[in-house]
Amino acid sequence: MKNRILSLALVWLVILSLPMALAEVTGEENTTFEITDAMPAVIAENTEDQITTSADSSVDTTEEVDTTEEVVVLQEAGVTPDSALYGLDVLADNIALALTFDEAEKTEKSLEIAEERLSETEQMAEEGNTEATAEAQQNYEEAITNAEESTQAVDGADNSESSLETVGTVATLQNSVENHYTKVSAVKDRILERMRAKMNAQQLAHLEQVFGKIKDKAQKMEEKVAAKKEQAKLKYKALAKKTDAEVDAAEEEEDQKAGLNSGRQDRAEKSLEKAEKRLAKAAEKIKEDKTKGQDTTDAEAQLIEAKTRLNDLKEQIKSKEGLKEAGMQGSEISDIANQLKNSQSKEEVKQIIEQLKTAIKDNREDRKEQLKEKLEDLKEKTKKAREKVKEEIKSNKEEREDNAEKSVENKDYTSDSDDTEEDTDETVEEDDTENSDSVTASVVKEVKVKKGKR
Repeated sequence: MKNRILSLALVWLVILSLPMALAEVTGEENTTFEITDAMPAVIAENTEDQITTSADSSVDTTEEVDTTEEVVVLQEAGVTPDSALYGLDVLADNIALALTFDEAEKTEKSLEIAEERLSETEQMAEEGNTEATAEAQQNYEEAITNAEESTQAVDGADNSESSLETVGTVATLQNSVENHYTKVSAVKDRILERMRAKMNAQQLAHLEQVFGKIKDKAQKMEEKVAAKKEQAKLKYKALAKKTDAEVDAAEEEEDQKAGLNSGRQDRAEKSLEKAEKRLAKAAEKIKEDKTKGQDTTDAEAQLIEAKTRLNDLKEQIKSKEGLKEAGMQGSEISDIANQLKNSQSKEEVKQIIEQLKTAIKDNREDRKEQLKEKLEDLKEKTKKAREKVKEEIKSNKEEREDNAEKSVENKDYTSDSDDTEEDTDETVEEDDTENSDSVTASVVKEVKVKKGKR
């Protein structure tokens, strides 16, 4: 019944929006002619993107090839924020989310919506629509917030079997969230490369800030899901009374079922492959600059350091524990290589190196502090959960002991009753015997009296 009402409501919304849609189409047609007359340079620029005949366009083509190193498949953008129907599109997604009652499924649905918003942000940024880009970014962050909330609500019954299932469910979500972060990182690299030749430094910095916020939001989602996983493990440990080694073994099995380990392996390998290709391009650029007589000492030193880190990571991904960190550091190396490739001077190289080193260090420290706080919170919650379980166990034990005592008392009472009945029977028998003897004596005496009278 509820679904039917909502369906009817959506139908009416679509009907009411038709005039706006027609007006929008008309408006778009008029706008197209206005833009054609007023901004021929924009069209010429778009034409150069498709037909590469000049030296400048060949440079753009090189950058375009660089962005296709990793194919990223996203949810289609569909209706974008520059459309009058965008509000209805967002409303439809919110209704679909509200009708999803399972918390894990709601998280997956929210990630799908977030991916659609990511596509919208990329498309609006590429079209140079700053306002629509900001709106899509805001809606992306709201979708991720919804995913975070539903993930925290994932839980099961207070027993060992259900708590282990929760560990497996969160492992599945963890794989989806980490995969989403990889897509976000790739989209950020792609849009910055595409727009590098079309934007000035200020515009490019703003674009990097927009997608940097998106990437940070996705990364924080990763951390929150990881913290939820630890919480689920601690609950399972308390309820199942398992050791740390047994809990880790159970987690490993659930991770395998969820495809988390294989997913991390795949993501790490792709990340390092991408980093290696970018380092090769950076090396070519440095070599070219050196040939031109530029001082490339700092850039070469940074390149050697990045290559050393990359080789270390190749060894690291051979162990399960190093997979996730290797993937993230591979992305950082790609950023370093990309910055080196696009740097224009020695001073810029130094600035890039220092900024990246500081950012990486601060990012790691922030992550450590956040995880530390979350773990402390989880420990406190787990302590309370353990105390609750202990109280329930103690209460159940006391109840069983009380029942056992009552059972023993009832048994003793029954035994005493039987003994009392036997004593009563014996007393009655004795009384009967005494009475019988008394009656006999009385009868004998009476007979003797009668004989004397005779």
